[in-house]
Amino acid sequence: MLALLSTNIRFPNLDIEFTDVGSGIDVFGFHIAFYGMIIGLGMLLGWLISTLVAKKTGQDTEFYLDFALIAIIIAVISARLYYVIFAFDEFEHNILSIFNLRTGGLAIYGGIIGAVITAIAYSKIKKYSFWLLADTGCVGLITGQLIGRWGNFFNREAFGKYTNGLFAMQLDLRDVAFDYRAPLDYLQTKYDGKPDALERILEIRNNPIMVEGIEYIQVHPTFLYESLWNFGL
Repeated sequence: MLALLSTNIRFPNLDIEFTDVGSGIDVFGFHIAFYGMIIGLGMLLGWLISTLVAKKTGQDTEFYLDFALIAIIIAVISARLYYVIFAFDEFEHNILSIFNLRTGGLAIYGGIIGAVITAIAYSKIKKYSFWLLADTGCVGLITGQLIGRWGNFFNREAFGKYTNGLFAMQLDLRDVAFDYRAPLDYLQTKYDGKPDALERILEIRNNPIMVEGIEYIQVHPTFLYESLWNFGL
């Protein structure tokens, strides 16, 4: 994961600017990314809510504790695996860095896939209704997704296309992925056969915003849209 050079995230059309937005904290010389901390918090609150639902509906809360202990481990592994698969260029020159979770790099969708597979297998082994398990856990899952998406805010990632709409978000060009400042021939090689992805990146690059001598990209904050959508559910 990249080391952030700037700490400002701006929403110019809302007249909002967040300053001193770091990517994590250092504890005894170890850097711990906010992204991982936020996903962990989302998982914990999701489990607590699911347990409350189980208790309210007369189910065995111990069953959900046992399930959560397994599902969280599998979800973290699958979230990391999903991220590595779709961002392998970050790891191809240092394979061992795949196992370093302190810098972030967890994909929420991968975690959800892992949790669902675990739920199917666990319900079969325990001879428990998968649909009851899913119904009890869905509110917790949505809560985890709502919170977890804010990890993208601190990581300056998972944003959408260029926009000048009301919710347009500005990120320092130096803080985002290398693709947004890479040479054109590098991008053409990397995205050969993926014209839509290349077009999206170039549209963002071709609409830079200069603020006090700093170059920003301006994009849709898709993490915010999804978080609000989950809140609405």
